[in-house]
Amino acid sequence: MRVAPGAYDAGFAVVAEGALTNRLAITNAITVTSLDGPDNTFIVGARSLNANGCGSDAVRCVYLSAGTLQGFTVTGGATDTVDGGFENDCGGGIYASQSARIIDCVLSNNIAYHKGGGSSLGTLHRCRVADNAVLIPAGFGGAVRGSTVYDSLIVNNGGPYAIAYAYLYNVTAYNDSPVHRSSVYNSILMLIGGGNSYTATEPDRKVYSSCLSGTLSANNDGGGNLFSDPLFMNPAAGDFRLHLASPCINRGNISHYNNGLGFDLLGAARVQGAGLDLGAYEGGLGGARIAASVEGGGTLEPLGVTLYPDLPAQAVFTATPWPGRTLTHFSTNGVALPVGGNTLLLDLTTDQALNLTAHFAGTLYADAARPDDSGDGLSWATAKRTLQGAVAAAVDNDTVLVAPGLYQEGAAVTPNEKTAGYLMNRVVITNQITLRSRDGNAATVIQGAFDSGSGDLYGRGPNAVRCVFMSKGVLQGFTLTGGATDRVNLENENNRGGGVYAPEYFYEPQILDCVITNCASVRGGGTHAGTLRRCVLRDNYAANNSSAVRGSVAYDCLIAKNRTGGSTTLSAVAYAWCYTCTVTENTGRSGENTSFYNCILTDPSISGRHFDCCLAGGTVSPVTNDACFADAPLFVNAAAGDFRLAAGSPCIDRANRAYVPEPFGTDVTGDLRMQNAAVDLGAIEHDWRPALAAALDADGVTVSDLTPFVTHDAQAAHAGGSAVYLDGAAARADSQSAITMSAPWYVPYGRSVTLRGEVTGSGTLTLYEGETPITALTSGDGAVTLKHLTAAQKPFPLRVVYTVGEGDTGGALLDAFEGSTGMLFMLK
Repeated sequence: MRVAPGAYDAGFAVVAEGALTNRLAITNAITVTSLDGPDNTFIVGARSLNANGCGSDAVRCVYLSAGTLQGFTVTGGATDTVDGGFENDCGGGIYASQSARIIDCVLSNNIAYHKGGGSSLGTLHRCRVADNAVLIPAGFGGAVRGSTVYDSLIVNNGGPYAIAYAYLYNVTAYNDSPVHRSSVYNSILMLIGGGNSYTATEPDRKVYSSCLSGTLSANNDGGGNLFSDPLFMNPAAGDFRLHLASPCINRGNISHYNNGLGFDLLGAARVQGAGLDLGAYEGGLGGARIAASVEGGGTLEPLGVTLYPDLPAQAVFTATPWPGRTLTHFSTNGVALPVGGNTLLLDLTTDQALNLTAHFAGTLYADAARPDDSGDGLSWATAKRTLQGAVAAAVDNDTVLVAPGLYQEGAAVTPNEKTAGYLMNRVVITNQITLRSRDGNAATVIQGAFDSGSGDLYGRGPNAVRCVFMSKGVLQGFTLTGGATDRVNLENENNRGGGVYAPEYFYEPQILDCVITNCASVRGGGTHAGTLRRCVLRDNYAANNSSAVRGSVAYDCLIAKNRTGGSTTLSAVAYAWCYTCTVTENTGRSGENTSFYNCILTDPSISGRHFDCCLAGGTVSPVTNDACFADAPLFVNAAAGDFRLAAGSPCIDRANRAYVPEPFGTDVTGDLRMQNAAVDLGAIEHDWRPALAAALDADGVTVSDLTPFVTHDAQAAHAGGSAVYLDGAAARADSQSAITMSAPWYVPYGRSVTLRGEVTGSGTLTLYEGETPITALTSGDGAVTLKHLTAAQKPFPLRVVYTVGEGDTGGALLDAFEGSTGMLFMLK
């Protein structure tokens, strides 16, 4: 049946009593085809008079139980709100049998109440499916539900899942919601705004040889997939053709294309180059494609995708910072360009695709001493009073710098995650900013609030205020105290994380150098999720397990004296990962279902994984105990809360470097994480400086600064039987070019000092008085005793630098720094 151009919006067909009305019903094996294609031939359904457009008076566009529909725009269709025994709530544009074919059609602006806004079932070839939707939250398939789709473009469809329970072959999908539980081959699946473009975990459906955004469950990964920008020519303008530089070209598996019609969406031959391309279009377009974007507070002109088809060409981009921000740099494809002002000129001579970003950064200010939030926050004089006021004014890459003080005002509601968020927070961080105290956690306090009217002993209740909610960003250098959640025994965002809450499985938020104390929750008294570094969690409470930490990743943290609801089977840390942490003197157990690496645990751990740990408290049903021991850690004074390691502790120099991601960083107290060329277990590194000073055999010498490869070495030939050793071999193995040490040197002007040193490696040992070189030694000099007359008019530090040599297998020894007690007479 051949159909002349026009809009077909009259007439109707009902295939059975009680079934939904259709504009067209095809029930036998015929072909209905337009003479002039979908741009000029329309099948138009009708919305219901109900407010949402669906109801028994709606008109679906096409019912297709057999045959073929070709070359139409199918638009304006809708469904009923009930099934009625005929799936009347499915397929607003088309409801088809699986064998019925829809070819070269456009399905747009159709709605279904429950399933299949554009099409329910059917086999589609070379179709455009756009701007369709399902209405209810439990619905699925805003574009297609259960359909088999070849060589088609599916974009901008709405509803919980744009595509569901379908079979996709060479499809380009670009929607606000992901593809769900579908079998996918040679396709491009992108989620607008980023994130997982495919969701399912059931292993019955897989994705093969496709390009996706986000991640993919291992159960659904059929192999050959890539996760990168497909380089559409201009998606904002609806152009989803591929650029020549696209990673999707020649990436497909031809064996997955057995039943396609052999042509792409534009009618071009399906295979043109060395292989099959991914998505709806075969072949790539040349020219220069520049996708320009902004990161931070500023504008860029032009913005978005600009195409330069004729080369050579010049492209000019101008960045304009917002007030209080500066342009830090431009980058192309993630590589920073040299700073050269706010205007960028690009000479384009070859086919290429560039992602150009203008990066801006700025600083805003908060000060509790300010009268209110009326200032613009761009200086200390105009600082915001509340943290939330300053954070609300910040954008990605900004830093909010906070003056010392008590921050106990301002609040923002918890964003929805598993349920409706209602709990208030002193501050909510949802973008990539840094909230940092100016003077550290001892002087800067974020105080939540207890619900005094709830009757809960620990202040939990619906009117409590948590200290911080964060889904992105960095929080650094605060004391968080007095925060609480509700007390309902539910695992959601209103009842977990009394001090800090990050959404479940969110580890990107960073909590650095904070003290979290006196906070309360049902689970996660101190924190929930996120990543903690160099934090102290003390005296927090949870009614269930995880009185301190739940679901977080923790590095170099002290977790002590936290309390659970009273049972000895509950834990301080649960469902977490801890690296070089000290977990001690908490009520109940140290951990539950937690992985510990290089940690000290003085209470039992249940169902845990333990690697190179001090397990003084023992374990219950451990999953793994690898290279662990049960000796007492020997703290300096645990009863007084001093959890430093005493001399002779079995935890000193005991850590496995494989589990230390930042050996040149600092411990929870701010001291070097690695001293004496090794790392200790637990959160606090043992201070080797007194032993190093003693090895110099000099009264009153204190080693003030050192780098990790200054070590203490037994040397019988040296004074006192020991020496300081600068380990060049170890430094070279860790790609360090020099080892340094300094000590205050209070030798009066005109007196002398005796220095002894010897180089055993291939490097050079240089001694300095302040910045003035005294001498330089190499291995060829042997053991050297040098009597040095101090030249400085005021005391300067003694500084020692060993520069590591090529292939160094040794180092340098220092010994017996002796000051002269004689007098020096200057005669002229």
